Amino acid sequence: MEKNIGKKNNYECSGCGICKSICPKKAIHMQKDQSNFKFPIIDEEKCIGCTLCVQKCGFTNEKSNVDEKECYALYSNDKNILLNSASGGVFTSIAKRIIEDGGVVCGAAFTRKNSRIFVEHIIVDKEEDLTKIQGSKYVQSDLTDVLDELEKYLKSGIKVLFSGTPCQVSSIKKVYGKKYENLYTIDIICHGVPNIDLLQDYVEYIEKKKNIKIEKIKFRDKKNGWMLNGTIDATKKGKKLKIIFSNKTSSYYYFFQNGYFYRDSCYNCCFANDHRVGDITIGDYWGVDIEHPEIKSNEGVSCLIINSNKGKKLFDENEKYLTYFKTKFKKIQRNNSQLNFPTKKPDDMDYIFNKYLKDGYSVIEKKFVVKVGIIQLIKQKIKYWLKNRM
Repeated sequence: MEKNIGKKNNYECSGCGICKSICPKKAIHMQKDQSNFKFPIIDEEKCIGCTLCVQKCGFTNEKSNVDEKECYALYSNDKNILLNSASGGVFTSIAKRIIEDGGVVCGAAFTRKNSRIFVEHIIVDKEEDLTKIQGSKYVQSDLTDVLDELEKYLKSGIKVLFSGTPCQVSSIKKVYGKKYENLYTIDIICHGVPNIDLLQDYVEYIEKKKNIKIEKIKFRDKKNGWMLNGTIDATKKGKKLKIIFSNKTSSYYYFFQNGYFYRDSCYNCCFANDHRVGDITIGDYWGVDIEHPEIKSNEGVSCLIINSNKGKKLFDENEKYLTYFKTKFKKIQRNNSQLNFPTKKPDDMDYIFNKYLKDGYSVIEKKFVVKVGIIQLIKQKIKYWLKNRM
């Protein structure tokens, strides 16, 4: 007999899978619900009632009032790192030092299985492989396959840097944080995550519509500066293509940026406040031109919030590789809503999402055209078509 784990509703589970990993009797498996989000299910015949799964659940956070934290606006001095990162390249700069010191880095990467795109956490121990975990993924990353390997590295005593959404970082720290001083964590300022099925359906829809084969998606590309533009690398009849897209031309990007199709827990996120769980918090420093007009960079600026002594150590070890300016938490918070409150669930989300589950991705594409407007969409597509030809 099976039952849901000890949560009252879907709003209380981020789907990280930690409970499955730590169950001493392997009585938990992750199962998709009717909306294709994964949730833990307990096999009651195997369960011994130890409640370890509930004790180590990472979806809890203590809210606090923050007078002031040590905060920075910054970007990498390495031009290659800066141009290939979503914002200021701070994560990659820190990760590079970890690997040079003999450590490893765990982060989210696009992978392929049976020709389908997935996003899952992997462990990197070579500098040249850091590109795999650079950049924004805009979909939930699967942790379950990396946890055993992660613990082996922690047990070995080498330095381990884990980067992920706050709920993922919270889970990792709940299980491993007290046992291993060699664990360092970075949480990103996250607005919410759709499930991988939605991204896969989008990819397949675009491939069919354009008669192409998509090889790579990059949601943040700085070819035209630090903006919300992405690129798709694809092939068509043996010819390589690079397609520029944005939230004005891509249905997936549009709905993501507008807070649609996230997990239920994202709309009830207990981490969307000033109490951050990572040793360091990083994200885009939106509004930096207003808060710090002295910073002149159109290639990306990160914000960095130090939350612990370990976080301070990470920053101190990297400051010479970064151009940085002191800032205030309230200034970062002003233009990053996720440091104030969770994303609000759109009123029409359930209606659109349920139609998509029934009739396929074309429903989302049609709703996108209606919301953006056909004239505006045509103008944007012409604009990006011209850029693709340059």
